[in-house]
Amino acid sequence: MWSRASNSAVWVGLSLLLACGSVSVKASETIEVPTVHAGATIVLKPVIHWPAGKGPFGVVVVVNSSAGGDDVFLKATHPVMNKAGIAVAYLDVFTPRGVKDTVRDQAKVLTTDMTTDALRVAEVLRKDPRIKPDKVAMQGKSKGAVATVHAATREWYSWSGNSLKPFDANIALAPSCELQFREPELVSPMFAMLGEKDDATVPGPCVRLFERMKVAGQKITYEVVAGAVHSWSTRGYTRLPDGFSARNCAEEPLYYARDGFVSSKDGSKIGFGDVYRKCGAKGYYFGGPADKLGYVLDKSTAWLKQNGW
Repeated sequence: MWSRASNSAVWVGLSLLLACGSVSVKASETIEVPTVHAGATIVLKPVIHWPAGKGPFGVVVVVNSSAGGDDVFLKATHPVMNKAGIAVAYLDVFTPRGVKDTVRDQAKVLTTDMTTDALRVAEVLRKDPRIKPDKVAMQGKSKGAVATVHAATREWYSWSGNSLKPFDANIALAPSCELQFREPELVSPMFAMLGEKDDATVPGPCVRLFERMKVAGQKITYEVVAGAVHSWSTRGYTRLPDGFSARNCAEEPLYYARDGFVSSKDGSKIGFGDVYRKCGAKGYYFGGPADKLGYVLDKSTAWLKQNGW
């Protein structure tokens, strides 16, 4: 039988729920960030996942890989980082441009544009009182990791003419380093993870680049993940026969120049339009042990916490 006591208990419960709801932070929300692309305005729509608590929080802008909106890191990052008290903003820069993926054609979306998009989102996040303005990081995988390396490198800002405030930390997962700056200097700390058996973004060029940075006393930390191919998020290995890789320049990285690239081997000049022909290779393996995904995210999160996130 429904008693007066039961009725009172229900109202107390509802009152508590309403009270909690009035002060709680949304689990996730989408913001809109207009930017200009190819002479037209497009709207970036990062999705922010908030940790429990009132904040302010450190935040990580996770930009997509060549897989676009299907990039697993746009789904798997926030459960790990939110648990550690870090907010996560997922940024798919392809969809606003009408691009699904760039797996076979990397020229569909330039990494410089991806970097600029992420920096514009960071500019907006820093104005949010729920965000620590000095704890805004960027994370990217593969093509997104190349954009992350750009965002971390002082020479890129001069080369691209970008005057936006850099990120406070940078996480590059399986970046390609066949295209690099001659004397790279980091504007903020960078953490990178490379796949030992990655034949898409082969680790060698990045290892040599990062070691040069270390010798110069720069804040670079990296790890080569044993047994990992190009992805840490699926079980088994699958070959993508027409996937693009720049590995043909692994032993001869190209340096960015004002009008193209310069060979690190003989100083010859390579135009922007010729770099795909010179460096491009088709086909690579992806996949790998699914448990590597958790390992990579745990290591990245731990590094951020060590840096005050």
